[in-house]
Amino acid sequence: MPEEYGIRRLTDNLWIGQSRFFFTNAGIFVSGDQAGLVDPNMTPGEMRRIRRFLDEHQLRAEWIVLTHYHWDHILGPEAFPEATVIGHQLLPAQLTGKSGTQTATAIARWEGENGFERVRPFVFPPLDRLVDPPETLALGDLRFDLIHTPGHSPDQIALYEPATATLWASDILSDVEIPFVSDSLARFKDTLSRLAGLEIRVLVPGHGFPSSDAAAIRARMAEDRSYLAELRARIERSIAVGESINEAVIRCADMVYRHRDDNEIPHRRNVESVYAELGGDADPERVGWGREYE
Repeated sequence: MPEEYGIRRLTDNLWIGQSRFFFTNAGIFVSGDQAGLVDPNMTPGEMRRIRRFLDEHQLRAEWIVLTHYHWDHILGPEAFPEATVIGHQLLPAQLTGKSGTQTATAIARWEGENGFERVRPFVFPPLDRLVDPPETLALGDLRFDLIHTPGHSPDQIALYEPATATLWASDILSDVEIPFVSDSLARFKDTLSRLAGLEIRVLVPGHGFPSSDAAAIRARMAEDRSYLAELRARIERSIAVGESINEAVIRCADMVYRHRDDNEIPHRRNVESVYAELGGDADPERVGWGREYE
């Protein structure tokens, strides 16, 4: 598989590049000679292609929005030192303690497994601006609503451009992943309920493929909300009848969800984490997404 893929235009002012790892998307919003980057990633070659795009179009990277702290979304700022780095006010805390250690370990492991050698050790990106959405972000003539979207991560934010009804959703509403409930089921449910009230004509997930098909966008939203509702109902019943966490996993084994083979492990992690969240007899630090951050 080649090192680099092309960067393609999605709307009048948005280009995207997709990594060869995990279908991870990087965004380039453009207004005049200014560019705003969203989660520029992941490999050195893929970040070089973003730099070439900026240079060829005579664009300056004004800002980078890091949608959340997970390791596959924070690799880019070191390649664009001229840009102001923006993240949720909760993001710095996620890069300390256990989660920070796990994030650094995951980066080192991924780089080692794929032969990416560093001249300098990776350091967590310094944040120039911390936000507490709802807030507005400007880029030339463009305006974006920043929306706090916890559930997958406590610090996750989405960008919404009202003029084109474009939603950069971060790690939700994917067509290749199920909801990864690595923060909170209750917060994830609330996030989807709020986003369902938006007009969305263009949807870009953090992983997977964008869509401008209204029916497909509605279907993603409905499927994810249905999955979370069924997950909650089954686990509440499991806890009510005194089942163990392994019995809860069995109770949820026949649930229907997208790309079952690829998402079987995330689904099990969801079950275990939600079992602990809803009061089941389990240590949230030792089951589900708390067991190992990926």
